Amino acid sequence: MSVVLEAMMLLLPREAGGRSEPVSPRDGSYRPFVRHGERIVRARVFEGPPRLAPGDGARVMVELEADLDSASRGADLDLLERDERLVGVMTILRICRSPLSV
Repeated sequence: MSVVLEAMMLLLPREAGGRSEPVSPRDGSYRPFVRHGERIVRARVFEGPPRLAPGDGARVMVELEADLDSASRGADLDLLERDERLVGVMTILRICRSPLSV
């Protein structure tokens, strides 16, 4: 079962070990991992600004491949890329555990 989060996503600046290139949240191609405690889950960012550069933050919608049972509103999730490199942080604003109606 996938879970959808509304979250504030902050990408670390390049100088702090973050990404060197911006991401495009709206096109759904940015697929980082998120970590809460010891649990790591694949994510897909599918809504937000057209472009989000390192050092910037924005409100985004994220689909998780599995539920983070212990995560709740206000929790911070580490945003990870290859080799579990920390590239940002997401703060959960809202959790949707049931299908969204369109």
